Amino acid sequence: MLRARSSVGVNKANLAADGGLPRTLVRKPYDVKKHICARGQFKVYGFRSSDGMRYCHPIGPLKIFGNKKSGGDKAPTWEFLGALEDMGLIETVDYLAESADLESELIHALTGDEYARATVEAAAAMASELPGGFKYECDNYDYVLPVINHMTKAAVMGVFRLTYRPHTSRTASWYARHVNGCEAFTKIYLSIASGEFKKVA
Repeated sequence: MLRARSSVGVNKANLAADGGLPRTLVRKPYDVKKHICARGQFKVYGFRSSDGMRYCHPIGPLKIFGNKKSGGDKAPTWEFLGALEDMGLIETVDYLAESADLESELIHALTGDEYARATVEAAAAMASELPGGFKYECDNYDYVLPVINHMTKAAVMGVFRLTYRPHTSRTASWYARHVNGCEAFTKIYLSIASGEFKKVA
């Protein structure tokens, strides 16, 4: 499902729509995806990054670096973003998304805090209960996630966001949705692990 772009464009982080900085600006794709097996109304997919590459378009606030040459090995955009990472000002958070489209809906976080970690641990518990060779095949991927059958284009994407977020009502609303989403999918993944599939609309 695609959603309308926010009026903030590429100049600001939009937690509600993008989970942070727009993926059209900067992102880390997990470009390898393989269907491992089926579990009830879910398909289990493995996701991994083939080369660990991260991508950036020098537009919006990064346009200033577009025509500059770097004196080192990195492009000037990554020298700048790397400096922000080293200072702890930005971080990369992985998300399960409805597709690899750069404006697709984000479903839930896979890294970033204890709620995301609990969700990934629940998915790992599900993977550990897969039969035979399926379970061992999971070792080849960064993430193994059950996805509702109709969501055939699901993807994992690394999103860049500010480490220290403004204390506003919008941030609070985003965080509440983040927590609720992670907790809901943690329950779903644990129910799949136990064999007690919950009917998902």
